[in-house]
Amino acid sequence: MSIARITGSGDVKRKFMACAIDVSDEGTTPEYMVVGYKISESTLEFNADNETGTDINGRNFGSVNKFEPSQSFDPHRLTAGPLGKLAEKMLHYFRYNQMEKFSQFKCILIYGFLESDVPGSYVADMYDSCTVIPQSLGGESWTEMPFDVTFGGNVTHGYVNDIVGTVEFTEEVSG
Repeated sequence: MSIARITGSGDVKRKFMACAIDVSDEGTTPEYMVVGYKISESTLEFNADNETGTDINGRNFGSVNKFEPSQSFDPHRLTAGPLGKLAEKMLHYFRYNQMEKFSQFKCILIYGFLESDVPGSYVADMYDSCTVIPQSLGGESWTEMPFDVTFGGNVTHGYVNDIVGTVEFTEEVSG
């Protein structure tokens, strides 16, 4: 597979790096909602597991064993309707002490700035075992619940049909 190129001209706008989280009820068809409503800042951290050092001959060495990507979303304002489904799930899990469910989310990283082989779609990776952790609940004027996502589990490469709202994931065809 060839390296996907960055599309467009000039600098890449932040809106083209997105995260969608499955907000569906258990046992139903996944419903991937793009996170971003009233969130002013978010960065994907790679969190590399690497080893560096100097051997007995004075030579530097280094290796990267794996990445453990994570992303923080702050602030995250609670809202009613479809955009509020993620907060509803997190509050339910917290209230009923279902801590194991915080590590059972399916999430999609969307790279909307990379060239897609499929017209009208965006390059994306789906992770099947992500941890979504709320950090706090409260605020001054509005109720906010910032949260962190740690991407984990098996990764499936593919595409999504949009970078806002509810998106559909299509697995990449190997060729």
